[in-house]
Amino acid sequence: MADMHTATWPDANWPKTLLRIGFGVIWLIDAILKWLPGFRSGYMDTLMGQAQGQPGWLKPWFDFWINLQHPQPTFIAYLVAVIETLIVLALVAGLARKLTYSAAIVFSLLIWGTPKGSAAPIQVAPPTSVPQSSTPWCSPGCCCSPTTMGHPS
Repeated sequence: MADMHTATWPDANWPKTLLRIGFGVIWLIDAILKWLPGFRSGYMDTLMGQAQGQPGWLKPWFDFWINLQHPQPTFIAYLVAVIETLIVLALVAGLARKLTYSAAIVFSLLIWGTPKGSAAPIQVAPPTSVPQSSTPWCSPGCCCSPTTMGHPS
């Protein structure tokens, strides 16, 4: 007789899948907010506003990012929205998971470390940036959770 394989539900990987999709939803909320006109119109103001009041040793870091982005702030704002949307699509679809997790970690820490005021996790911020405070923790959570450790995905 033929060897019959029956599909069982729930799949043994469901915690990992649920965690990945949950973080994808958090990134989705942030990506949606990045596509709103308020983000683009206030992008440089937010970045320059966060640079004020930072410790002196962070001034070169903020100056670097401001000078890099100041010539084309609209392009950079759209680029941020596109990258976050791509992260969402990759997380929800489960594409290139380890590459996606690594890229999302680096991207979120760069974003969080500059406009978010040198990685201050709690501060008063415009509504378009509220979910961003949690995104740096989303990618490491996907990559380093007990359900993903040791899996070759």
